[in-house]
Amino acid sequence: MRFVIDKSLSEWNKLATTFGSCGIEIAIWEPNKVSEIDMFDRMKPDILFYSQNADASVFSYATQGTNVKTVMLGRYKKMDTKLYSPSLVVGDTSVEEVPLIKHQRYLPAIVGPKEGRYRKELECDLACFTDEFIGIPEENLQNLLMVLMKHKCRMFGLLKVNVPNYLGVVSDEMKSDIVASAKFYLDPQAKSWGEAVISGGMPLVMSSEQLKVPTFSNLNELDSYLTENKKKKHTRLNKIEKNLLFKNRNFSDLAIEISNFFGIKNLTNALVNSRRSAI
Repeated sequence: MRFVIDKSLSEWNKLATTFGSCGIEIAIWEPNKVSEIDMFDRMKPDILFYSQNADASVFSYATQGTNVKTVMLGRYKKMDTKLYSPSLVVGDTSVEEVPLIKHQRYLPAIVGPKEGRYRKELECDLACFTDEFIGIPEENLQNLLMVLMKHKCRMFGLLKVNVPNYLGVVSDEMKSDIVASAKFYLDPQAKSWGEAVISGGMPLVMSSEQLKVPTFSNLNELDSYLTENKKKKHTRLNKIEKNLLFKNRNFSDLAIEISNFFGIKNLTNALVNSRRSAI
């Protein structure tokens, strides 16, 4: 069975890792390089996961006479029904005729992230990955960068930023080691703090929610927190605390719901076992 995943989805990597670890063949579709029609022709999905930005007008034609299932992640609107109705929406919709799995909040991936190892040469007060900046308005990003430069934040990632502390692209293994070696790891959009905890880091998260890790709601709070705390010693969460943190709901639970919806029993069993092994 082959799952094709739209790389423009913010959670494409979680989908690929969670399902791929359970024996599903994964193909990544890059819409800016391959059209919708060519994707169906070349990749031949059994299930397609796509974003609300995809040109779904061709899906009816492309899936006609096939057993291909489609999952739209995001908000499915009433006007979208004129173009195409997916097999399942994961996100939100007011269209009652379309099956829905509610998914609006960040869920940490428990399959995939590895525990990093402390490395002296990677030690720093604050580290972040520039991929997490994507989607932040330019003016807000420039203001954030000013605070990060003040606190000598080391920055890594695919998105190049024009600051001296940007140190380029690193491997996934290196990412885990960076998170584990930094005093704090910055999560500016509350989209990766769970994975950072699994890697052995102490995330500092921009969020109005009360989390089990340090949070800030604006840049003044971030600046003040770093000024007061970056030289202090902090205790990382132990394995029991991590397990309790992710036990209620995580990305594997969402994957299990999707698998159950399509009645793929072998996959559901594998996902349940994978979840049990992780926590």
